[in-house]
Amino acid sequence: MKKFIIPAIFLAMLSLTAVSCQKENIVETATQSAENSATRIIRYTVNGTAYRQVIYSDEDLDALMLTLFALAREGYTVRVMDENRSINENCAKETITFTTKDKQAAASWAVEKAIEGYEVTITFNEQTKEYTCTAVK
Repeated sequence: MKKFIIPAIFLAMLSLTAVSCQKENIVETATQSAENSATRIIRYTVNGTAYRQVIYSDEDLDALMLTLFALAREGYTVRVMDENRSINENCAKETITFTTKDKQAAASWAVEKAIEGYEVTITFNEQTKEYTCTAVK
């Protein structure tokens, strides 16, 4: 029995040594990674304090704008700008003003102008209950 066990152990060790010396073929599996890229970066100020927010979807943008309009209704002056849009400082300033009592219409207009590259200032007049949005480019 000893004559059988010792050669079997020696043969097993020799086979393990031979296997460990062979070159390994590395196979890279193709992995797909879903990259979450920001659709836009919105820069805004509330009474002069600057903030930035990364927006991934239209729903995020709508939620941010409704929050900013709520702040404007409380008396804050809010300025909004799409940071992805470049501003040409050498051009003559173009100013567009939009006044409405409808918060949703004002928010839609402000988003549209911010995406076009305007800096939009949002204020609320407590006496007339109107939102005034001024876009400057």
